[in-house]
Amino acid sequence: MHRLAEGAPAAGLLRRLISWIYDAMLVIGVVFGVALAAVLLYGEAIPATGWANALFRLILLASVGLFYAGFIAHGGQTPGMRAWGIRALTDERQPIPLHLGLLRFLFGWVSLGLLGLGWLAVLWRSDGRAWHDRWTGTQVVRVPKGDGV
Repeated sequence: MHRLAEGAPAAGLLRRLISWIYDAMLVIGVVFGVALAAVLLYGEAIPATGWANALFRLILLASVGLFYAGFIAHGGQTPGMRAWGIRALTDERQPIPLHLGLLRFLFGWVSLGLLGLGWLAVLWRSDGRAWHDRWTGTQVVRVPKGDGV
């Protein structure tokens, strides 16, 4: 097992993916809430094309990014990460600020978009880090039971 953050073991790919699935269930609720608000404010269904659709998609992306980055910035854990005992920290073992959490979110999608190789790097890298961890100077570690989880 890889060790980071002063001896804390690196979070493996399976824990990361399962926590991501947990969070995805909550994100579905966020997306539904944003969609409902958009329909109520717009007065009808969002058109499939045009400026309203582009704005709606941008708002959805920002909402999901802020969900993720907000949790990371306040405690280092999304609800899924908390459930699976993992935490995100900077390389200096400090909390991740909001702007860096947003970068992690965006770069995480880049890692996934490149055939998932960025995420799979956890399996072969000696430090157990994904590409977006390296790009943002962050790490995801396992948290011992009873240590804030």
